[in-house]
Amino acid sequence: MIGSAADVHTISNGERVELTAHLAAGKLTLFDFHADWCGPCKALAPKLDRLVQTHPDRLALRKIDVTRSGSPVGEQYRIQSIPHLKLFGEDGRLVSEGNAHVVLRDLEARLGGSTGHSPSQRPNRSTDSSPLMPIFILGMVAAAIAFFFIKKPSAGTADRRPSRAAYSPNPDRGRPGASWFVMLQGSLEGPFSETDLEDMLRRKVVGQSAKIRRRGDREWKALNDVVQN
Repeated sequence: MIGSAADVHTISNGERVELTAHLAAGKLTLFDFHADWCGPCKALAPKLDRLVQTHPDRLALRKIDVTRSGSPVGEQYRIQSIPHLKLFGEDGRLVSEGNAHVVLRDLEARLGGSTGHSPSQRPNRSTDSSPLMPIFILGMVAAAIAFFFIKKPSAGTADRRPSRAAYSPNPDRGRPGASWFVMLQGSLEGPFSETDLEDMLRRKVVGQSAKIRRRGDREWKALNDVVQN
């Protein structure tokens, strides 16, 4: 095995791809769905590279950069969180898929325990106490959260996100009392009247604990200290 070139290729950068067209004949083939903004993916990558370098004649690695939630390749394989692995056997059949902890454990069994666990002491999936387990669980949670928040809003959800125009005071309201400024989405907006604030609270544009400050004040107040819903 020493001296053999590691069989590693990136086969997609967000585009649809047929995995079976990239299987390595006579080898296990591991497909790694990842993204460069995903922290757990970056943490996992060196481990996968070491595995394929250690077993160049038995293992091939195919990398798939999903780039973002909703990308063509992500939709094609219904990827809900990353990193996501798919392991194909030497016969070209899918033998394991899911989070890294599960798939690497199955890969270990096929490589004879050389991924870090002893095959004679393989824990079952319900009672695994490996120190890697909480790391991967936390990583998967973080990746899923990141994957969700970069997702483009669909037509059904876009109207639930108020635009900056929704924060503008009603022009029909009296403006003499418009002296309040509100911290919205990280920026200071205003001036608003107390009637404007009541309307914003009622429409749930802001929460009761939103920070507000009157023109000339140095200290912030909570919205619910000034108006009530």
